[in-house]
Amino acid sequence: RVILSNRLINLSSPAAEQITRAQIAKDLGIAIDAAIYAGTGASGQPTGIVQTSGINSVTFGSVAANAAYGKLIDMIQELSADNVELANCGFALHSSAFSGLSKMVDSTSGFNMERRLFGAGPMNGAPTLMGYKYAISNQLTAISGTVANSILFGDFSQCYLGEWGTMVLRSSDVAGDSFAKMQTQIMAAMEVDVGVAQPTAFCTTTGVTA
Repeated sequence: RVILSNRLINLSSPAAEQITRAQIAKDLGIAIDAAIYAGTGASGQPTGIVQTSGINSVTFGSVAANAAYGKLIDMIQELSADNVELANCGFALHSSAFSGLSKMVDSTSGFNMERRLFGAGPMNGAPTLMGYKYAISNQLTAISGTVANSILFGDFSQCYLGEWGTMVLRSSDVAGDSFAKMQTQIMAAMEVDVGVAQPTAFCTTTGVTA
């Protein structure tokens, strides 16, 4: 929901409408990402990937850099053992997990682990982690204390997003206290659902400690 003053609507150039549309699209995109990754399946939320029964998990705990490398290998192995086509897989990770991995230093050699983790080179122009494409999304769980689901590896073609119709836009200059404040409220909504066709095509983290 976006609230605009009637003065802005009446006096602004078309740029104000473009800014509003862009903000609405961004907010809806973030909400849909959150549903896909971690929807709880309750309170009107779809059941996201990390809440789907049957997905794989690897416990990280508080690990040194060289051990973290091995844990990522374990995530890949979990899918390999389930006959998942690894060529279709990729990582999604919270920005705090990306930052933590980027700053890790091998306790034995003293070398920063970034080249080892992210140094496989781009795949079709995209950055890679352990040789696989990755994306950063803060809709996963941030690393703060001991948490789960800060890193997700999987074949994302095995997750489906169902859209029930198109985006709905409603506007009102009398809803709430808009009439008294000379405002207009614009509400945008989409109904979506999430389905994971092959739960074993995904592996998440548990017990990651900052």
